[in-house]
Amino acid sequence: MPSPFANPLSLQTLPRSTHHRPKKPSAPPTSQPQKKKPALPSKHPRPASQATPTKADDVAPAPTAAPRDAANTTSTLKQKPPKKPKTPLAPKITLPPPKYHVSRSATNNLPIYTDYKRGGNLHQTTIRRITGDASALRDELRVFLNRKNEDVKVNSLTNQVVIKGHFKGEIDAFLKERGF
Repeated sequence: MPSPFANPLSLQTLPRSTHHRPKKPSAPPTSQPQKKKPALPSKHPRPASQATPTKADDVAPAPTAAPRDAANTTSTLKQKPPKKPKTPLAPKITLPPPKYHVSRSATNNLPIYTDYKRGGNLHQTTIRRITGDASALRDELRVFLNRKNEDVKVNSLTNQVVIKGHFKGEIDAFLKERGF
């Protein structure tokens, strides 16, 4: 047998390699006709009368038929609903000045920091730069955040308040209300 590489025309007569992908089998025949796939809106040809898409402002709302027994006369439409009596606003409660002070940082931010401990399992919020009575701040925050006594602690060595959980936004709003 002659070498297949001797003549370039003989390459066409070689058998196909077995490493090609086989054709996917077509869908099994059914007794029902196949449904046409819906065409996308961008695939539909536009008629010449509608060269540009219409805007929502150009389309008039469809008229609705009002029931005959409804009282839609101008006299009933002009009537105003009765006014509700105004309830007096609750008087603002002024709190006494706090026994503590929270200093702002050099960038004028409140010193509220969040921390992750125990492999990210424990979330903590720390308030630093407290002067004065840190336990008074702890008591007010415990009531404001509705936390248990053991969830809000004072580190007396660093004079910081540590809260279990992330409450940076709530504490920030609380301290701003208190005037810090």
